[in-house]
Amino acid sequence: YGDAAGREALHQAQLKLSRTMPMGTPVGQTPAGNYVGLYWQYGRTHPIPAQALRCMPNGGSADATEGWVEGNGDDDVGSFQVRGDYSGTHLTLRKQYIRGTGDPHENFGHAVALRLTLCDLHEVLSSDGMFKRSELTGYGAPPGTIGFYGTWHVRTPNYDGDAEMVLWMPPAPVAVGYV
Repeated sequence: YGDAAGREALHQAQLKLSRTMPMGTPVGQTPAGNYVGLYWQYGRTHPIPAQALRCMPNGGSADATEGWVEGNGDDDVGSFQVRGDYSGTHLTLRKQYIRGTGDPHENFGHAVALRLTLCDLHEVLSSDGMFKRSELTGYGAPPGTIGFYGTWHVRTPNYDGDAEMVLWMPPAPVAVGYV
C-alpha cells in the first residue's frame, strides 16, 4: 500500500522476515490446501477458521511455482472470497468480504490486501517475545510450523488498517469453517 501506515507495516514485516532463514522455492507443489490462521487487530488476536485455497499453476504444469489462487471462507468479520497469485514462496491475495454476512459493524463488503511469505512462523515472530508464539502454539501451530507470515491492509472510507497475520496448514486435516 502506498500510504505511510501501509509502508510501515510492510517495512516491519520485511525486517522480521530478513532475520529468518529463507525457505527457498517449494519444489513440485502449489500452496493449495485448507489453511487456518491468526490476525491481529484492535490489540486482540482473531482466529481464522479453515479456508480452502485452490491453486492453478501458470502454463498448466502441476509442478509450476507460479500461478493463481482462489478460495473462500468465513471469519469473525463475515464470509469472503479470496483471489490472487503465488510466486515461489510469496502469496499476494485480495480477500473480498460479502456484504450482509457476519458482523454488520465490521463487514462493509470491503476488500483486504494480503502480502504473505513462506517461513518458520515461530522464528519470524520471535522478536515479539513469547506472546504471539504461545498463541500460535495454542491454536495448533507448534514450534517449527512452516506457514505464511505477512501483513493485511484495509482502506475504506471509515477505516484504514494494517497489521500482521499468519496462515498455516494444520498437521491434521481441518474441515473448512473450523479452527
